[in-house]
Amino acid sequence: MFFIYKIKYFNKMYKLLTFHLLLFIFTIWAGKVIKSNSCSQSDVQNAINQSLDGDTVEIAKGECGWREPVIINKKSIVLRGKSEISVITDPVAVITDSTVAEYNKAALLIYGKPGKPFRVTNISFKYNNKNIANAEGLVQVNGITGTLINEWRIDHCKFILDSVKGTAISVNGMTYGVIDNCYFKNCRINVAEGPVTGENASWQRPLTLGSDSAVYIEDCTFKRTIDGNVVDNGQGARYVFRNNNADGGWQEAHGGCQCMGRSSFSVEVYNNQITSTEKGLWAPMGLGGGTGVWFGNRITGQFSFPNIVVNELRSCASDICLPRGFNLCDGTELNKGNTPDGNIPDLKGHHTGAPNPNKLSVDNVSWASDEWIGCYLKNFTDGSGGEIIANNSNEITATLTGGKTNTWNRGDSFQIISGYPCWDQIGRSTDRSFGTEQNHEPLYEWDNLYNGKDINIVLNPDGCPILKKHIKEGRDYFNDTPRPGYNPYQYPHPVRLIGVPPLIPRNIRICSK
Repeated sequence: MFFIYKIKYFNKMYKLLTFHLLLFIFTIWAGKVIKSNSCSQSDVQNAINQSLDGDTVEIAKGECGWREPVIINKKSIVLRGKSEISVITDPVAVITDSTVAEYNKAALLIYGKPGKPFRVTNISFKYNNKNIANAEGLVQVNGITGTLINEWRIDHCKFILDSVKGTAISVNGMTYGVIDNCYFKNCRINVAEGPVTGENASWQRPLTLGSDSAVYIEDCTFKRTIDGNVVDNGQGARYVFRNNNADGGWQEAHGGCQCMGRSSFSVEVYNNQITSTEKGLWAPMGLGGGTGVWFGNRITGQFSFPNIVVNELRSCASDICLPRGFNLCDGTELNKGNTPDGNIPDLKGHHTGAPNPNKLSVDNVSWASDEWIGCYLKNFTDGSGGEIIANNSNEITATLTGGKTNTWNRGDSFQIISGYPCWDQIGRSTDRSFGTEQNHEPLYEWDNLYNGKDINIVLNPDGCPILKKHIKEGRDYFNDTPRPGYNPYQYPHPVRLIGVPPLIPRNIRICSK
């Protein structure tokens, strides 16, 4: 079989690969097609075990339950159902996940390796409804910590949950590829580069918006009749959601205080059709940290809060949880909620009133009522400090501790510290290592419409007062403003154009042009 690769790419980061592709005309003898005897777990696993790089494993027609995972371990193969048919039609290979709900017990486990592209196509996956929906996914893609893998594709598959909700595809580690032309019912895609070492590594790499260094989800259809999200991510995740149709679910990018590790690193969400027809949802998307872009989305239906909602859970004591050393973002402790520059004072001055143990008085100011609640008040003269619990136009109430007298005296020097910037918060990007300062990279939104009207990035309306100190428009995010210098990555994703595999077939003869 002869393939002439003549593909023109306009994305800067892809030009180098294009150049090499155009150097040769490849004459390729395709790998073998290995057909499983049935769709049973053992027969499919036996066929995979026989395969070599470049082969295709074809699952026989039928409906089978898998109690143990089928595993693809560092092989460059295609795993497909019997025939190439549209996602609109049910694939003839139907797999029911009957594995137990625990780590590495998905129906299909894939362990990737650089230079070993793989593809999964034309298979229908279901959950055993007697089983609690497996949080690890029907299909689980695993990368290698510290090693980038970005050459895989999952396409034209169906993921069906009828009376439960759970995860369809779980992507873990430094592994990037494309999920396209798939159908999802009552299930989500989960993306994470953690835990621990993986998520820290993601935050230490440069911001790569508009490149292939992300998990791409494109041209897919999501339908939810049970409340839930369509994309769930955190732990340094980088993902792109584009040209999809999503009905009845929201997108969720977790912040650093979800009791699950560090924040999502970057999101790119554009040119999607998002609706809520079954019942009203809260919002199309919620973001708890990191940066990215949101543009060109068309949102319809009933949302109680039809905006892009941003939040910082470490702002508010009522929301606090303590994963991996995080703490309340109030400026009192470095690396436990704040970046090292998080003790930058929001306000400095001197006490001008009479001595008072609990109230700081300042002349010639006009503060909004309770605008400083949750911030940290420091008496530098006395060495004391405390959390602010109330304020009026010129007085602040806080119980001082840790000082000589724990009292305000005329002339005492004070600072108010909100804790900004919080670690991994909205508008933050790459750091050098765990607990170091982070780059300032605002989140941008433009050309997003809800029922034909413009919508914006907004703060969580249920957030506490200090949230407004941590996340500000014009500093941490920008509305109705294209991100300077940003260009979307090539569409469709190049892996869809080149084909994955065969890149490493059994037999290959390369003829120069």
